[in-house]
Amino acid sequence: MIFFASISNIVLPDALNGEILKSLKNKNIPTIVLTSKIDDHIIKIVRETSVVNYTSKDSIYELESVCNLIKLLTYIDGIEVLVVDDSSVITSKIKDLLESLLLKVHIAKKW
Repeated sequence: MIFFASISNIVLPDALNGEILKSLKNKNIPTIVLTSKIDDHIIKIVRETSVVNYTSKDSIYELESVCNLIKLLTYIDGIEVLVVDDSSVITSKIKDLLESLLLKVHIAKKW
């Protein structure tokens, strides 16, 4: 079975340290994290695993935003983007972030 995207919590009964996010990243499945707690530790895990977005599950409005993001991902899948900057660090970071949104990213080469 192939999944378009995943909506997941970070902590699960048999994966207490965010292992599910690492597994989803290894399978190249874009992931949106729902969590009841957002702190420095959670943000660190999220950044290490390149999730699309993370949100609190404490509000119905937050859950609606997750649904809207999934809808957006269905429309932008495969759209190509050109990133132009003289810093390879910046372009690499931007590329990673945009690819997590299912965009096909090209980085301009130096002349």
